[in-house]
Amino acid sequence: MKLLKIVLLVLTLCAACALARADETLFDLEAKYWAREIAVNKTLTYDALQKDVAKWDITPVHRTAFLKKVKENIKTKNYAPLTQMESARVAEYKTVQNTLAKKQKNIMPKGDIDAQIDSLRLGAFDIIAKYWANRIVDVQDITYDTLYNDAKKWYGSEEIKGQLLLRVDRYVKGNNTELTDEEMRILNAEVQAEHNIIAASGN
Repeated sequence: MKLLKIVLLVLTLCAACALARADETLFDLEAKYWAREIAVNKTLTYDALQKDVAKWDITPVHRTAFLKKVKENIKTKNYAPLTQMESARVAEYKTVQNTLAKKQKNIMPKGDIDAQIDSLRLGAFDIIAKYWANRIVDVQDITYDTLYNDAKKWYGSEEIKGQLLLRVDRYVKGNNTELTDEEMRILNAEVQAEHNIIAASGN
């Protein structure tokens, strides 16, 4: 009877351990995996991992907590080999990470977007300037100061945006802001082309 109780106790403890391992978060498993890679398999150093993690698509808070957990696992030697199920979870996570990384590589650099936007704006420079002057003088739904601040967030080089704002100011002071139907057609086409570039850039 006493032996049976001991066996039951051991089985209960084993079940508890199994449940505890099953409840480990992906965060914990990933931290344990990398601790083992550093301390046992020696496939990379902690410093190298830091550089890699800096490129991961996670928040700064998550990144700091993750690296702290890896370092803690190395110090406490908490890097037992992952079970088959745990390894599968980590592998699945890595697949998602790799997909995100590839997507990130396909994103057009901002400098390239700016150059294309500049080229479009230069092709309709006066019309765009007159449009904004019309908004300021006639429609009166925006001020020059607001436009100036908003333009800081636009795509395009600072040089071309600066020149555009100067042209807007000239039209405002000259009170020549009325757009023809043809100018509106050109403006709408330019705006749509800008949207297409930004949408295709992956940003």
